[in-house]
Amino acid sequence: MNIVINRINEHLRRLSPAHKSLANYILNNPDQVESMTARDLAKRTHNVPSTVISFSKKIGFKGFNELKFQYLNDEQNNHSINEEIIYSFKKAEQVTKNQAFIDAVQLLISARKIFIMAFQMSQIPAKDFYFRMRKIEPAKMIFFDSYADQFRMASLMEDKDVILIVSNSGESDEILDIERELSKKNCRQILVTNGVNSSLAKYATIELSIGYLEENPILFKEAPTTARYALIYLLEKLYLNILHANYDESFQRIKETSQFFKY
Repeated sequence: MNIVINRINEHLRRLSPAHKSLANYILNNPDQVESMTARDLAKRTHNVPSTVISFSKKIGFKGFNELKFQYLNDEQNNHSINEEIIYSFKKAEQVTKNQAFIDAVQLLISARKIFIMAFQMSQIPAKDFYFRMRKIEPAKMIFFDSYADQFRMASLMEDKDVILIVSNSGESDEILDIERELSKKNCRQILVTNGVNSSLAKYATIELSIGYLEENPILFKEAPTTARYALIYLLEKLYLNILHANYDESFQRIKETSQFFKY
């Protein structure tokens, strides 16, 4: 929520009647803040400009101009962030329209085992997918947190198994290192990534590349934010397609493993 609106709500109960009238006007007419001056706000609430200034100071600003600047700046930032998140979802949705996505769903459904590989921040969307899939395919899913365990699980893989690799950049050093061991196996690999022409792509049987690149390369590689939402969205679509491929049976498994429905 906008910082100005937050502060008004935090102070609302402790404000004087005059200050409360200003607060309520802003809360009820947020779209008018951009065009108002202190004098305008005072006139509309039957106050004087000095009351608007004291109100602004009461909620933590030096004056109405700073309050207004902070309000508008925060609104613009929120709008930009919201647009970026929606755009990342749209990019991921485009991938679900491709044949590669359909093939990936079928490959995961037919797999004997699904081994998930992901490291650092990419483990967040990977774990979300893993925990959901365990509800409908508990015996099929295999995932370990540590590098050592993920490296060792390569020895457990058989020809009919599928490796689901989740890597935001597609350049995970840990997975590239494990790929030397995976090359000895005949397993098929599905890569879910935001990277374009990534190093991991050459090992993938199916590459699901969203291509959503955050502007700051450090954030994209080390602390993905909006890009991570794109990965979560795409993995969610994979999960939902698998769920609905055999919905009645999957629903029954979810119900059987639920603690809630045991009572």
